[in-house]
Amino acid sequence: MRKGGLGGANTQTGIKFEEENDLVSRLKDTKDYRCEERSLGGYEIYFKDESIAYSFKKHELY
Repeated sequence: MRKGGLGGANTQTGIKFEEENDLVSRLKDTKDYRCEERSLGGYEIYFKDESIAYSFKKHELY
């Protein structure tokens, strides 16, 4: 960190947010989105029945 700069400790608010919120759980409650758990781990995310993304928790890709 630069002397007199901002940052460092500010990342703690991001960590707290990520512990309490999850993208998949938010999308499950959002219109036109669907999240299906995959047998190999993670979720496949659909928007209007079109696959648009995959979501994995930390360490699920290993």
